[in-house]
Amino acid sequence: ALEYIFDWDDGTTSAWGTTMPVAHAWTVAGTYTVTAQARCIEHPGAISNNSVALQVTIDGPENVTVPMSPGGPQTPEVDVAVNYSIFGATNSRGHTLEYRVDWGDDTMSDWGPGGTISRTWTATGEFIVRAQARCQDHPDVESVWSAGLMVTVLGPETISTPDAPTGPLTGVTLVTLRYDMTGAVSSHGHAVDIHFDWGNGIITAMTTNDWGATMWTAAGTYEVRVQARCHDHLDVWSEWSAPTTVTITDPPAETIGTPEAPSGPTAGEINENMVYTTSAVVSSLGHAVAYVFDWGNGQESPSYGILEVDYVWYEAGTYDVRVKAHCIEHPEYESAWSPVTQVTITEPAEAIPHGPQIPSTISDFATIGDVEWVSCYAVDSNLGHTLEYRFDMGDGTITAWSTDRNVYYAWSTVGTYIISAQARCVDHPAVESPWTHTYYTHEIQINDGIETISPVALSPSGTWERAPLEEFTYIVTCGTNMGHQIEARIDWGNGEISEWTTHPWNWDNLYLLYTYNVSGTFEIRAQARCVAHPEIVTEWSATTTIIVPEAIIRPTISGDTTGTVGVPASYLAEGAESTSGHALEYRLEYGTSIYGSDYTEWAGAAAQQITFTAAGTYYVRARARCALHPELWSGFSLDPVVIVITE
Repeated sequence: ALEYIFDWDDGTTSAWGTTMPVAHAWTVAGTYTVTAQARCIEHPGAISNNSVALQVTIDGPENVTVPMSPGGPQTPEVDVAVNYSIFGATNSRGHTLEYRVDWGDDTMSDWGPGGTISRTWTATGEFIVRAQARCQDHPDVESVWSAGLMVTVLGPETISTPDAPTGPLTGVTLVTLRYDMTGAVSSHGHAVDIHFDWGNGIITAMTTNDWGATMWTAAGTYEVRVQARCHDHLDVWSEWSAPTTVTITDPPAETIGTPEAPSGPTAGEINENMVYTTSAVVSSLGHAVAYVFDWGNGQESPSYGILEVDYVWYEAGTYDVRVKAHCIEHPEYESAWSPVTQVTITEPAEAIPHGPQIPSTISDFATIGDVEWVSCYAVDSNLGHTLEYRFDMGDGTITAWSTDRNVYYAWSTVGTYIISAQARCVDHPAVESPWTHTYYTHEIQINDGIETISPVALSPSGTWERAPLEEFTYIVTCGTNMGHQIEARIDWGNGEISEWTTHPWNWDNLYLLYTYNVSGTFEIRAQARCVAHPEIVTEWSATTTIIVPEAIIRPTISGDTTGTVGVPASYLAEGAESTSGHALEYRLEYGTSIYGSDYTEWAGAAAQQITFTAAGTYYVRARARCALHPELWSGFSLDPVVIVITE
């Protein structure tokens, strides 16, 4: 026979017994998980597990929580409708609620759904507004009253009359004066705007500042007043303040000291930059002073507050240089002119300092008897006079002088010639420029009409070591005596010969890229031919020796990413290769960081195992080396395998 016990999930249990059902009363509302157990009456130590649970929900008495304190204006104006928000109560059983408001003035609203309630206060004073909620289904279930909202109902807003403006009582014309406002206050505590009447017919715009500033343009006596209005209610104004009387007079006459005569060179040449200074002077009113220089040729230069200026005369003559000063604030007040400094300007000796430059657009190649265009850029005389030009054609011929900078000429002998030019003044033929500077001459090659190609040069030359699998640039240099474009190819010494290659704009130097994928020693050579006449081909160049040492290409690695302590994990290294084709050996590096602390032994097998002795996260990388040259190692595999080892 069995007996039973119930666990009521409220800290109590029933007594063991055989009578069913068993009753229980909970004292606190909530949700409880009730379970039962059975045991043998004869052997009480034999007890069953808990039964499947029964969930029991106990409701308490219905109640309504207190609402939030009403929200809304705390300083409304009498006879103006305003809104208050009523909310925040809850019903313990989820029933619908309704609210009412105690306005604190012996009136109370009807019960309603809450939310926004409009109110028009009919009397000024202080009132405490409260809210109450109740169950709509059970109206006798009510909340307590909420906390109160203190509301002070104000009468109609007024703005107090400002005090008379405070500020200077005297001033001078065209000088700005500032005046401050005090005393204007809103009866509702709102911000106020102000404007000023300056007594001269000008009233300023409204501003949030509590001050204003003006300048009077005419001497006289002015009544300055200020008025305020509510910033929020533009129809609420104060009266005008009492006036402040301000007397404005004209400023006293200003005098400026006379500068000394300008200091600087008394002689110079046209187009020469010359510097002059003057002495500092002061204003009788302490104002800043500016200066004006008269150069004696009808031109003047303002220097503002700077005492030093420079000037260039473009015509020879004798000039009277003088300076005067004036007030920066009142430019009409100025000093007398200083004494003059007489400056004599002369015309310099004529010179043509530079030889004409030969343009690069002239032909670089020509054939005997062909007429070629030759020209030069213009140069200048320091006096701006007209120039004429002549050319040295490099073969002993010097052309006649001409104002035309273009000539046409045919060379009669094969060779390389340097073209230069010279200029001279038309009015003063003895004034000549130097011949064209060596850097700006032009070289032309004259051929006999039979095309030849210069011997091919291959760079680099001699013996060079190149890393395998890396691309390098090789340069082929040569040219034709007729200036035609060339193309070149390279025999790479391994059975490969490049395609014929040209360069789009550099016709004398061709750049070919190549990568050796295997190790060895290679004798390379180059050959060129004319693009226009491909049958004109050079001999092969001298050879360059390229030595490509052995390198080991790094492997990739794959394998287990999870494992167990003491159980071997398997990995495979792939992709490693000797550029000499030699056999390889492999080993694994592993540890708790990407930089391993443990290694396997070198072995010829690409598949290897690691037995981890402790749980953790490990990084595994692979490396290869040449079996014949074990000092040659590859880099580590780039992406390690991450394995998580557990107990």
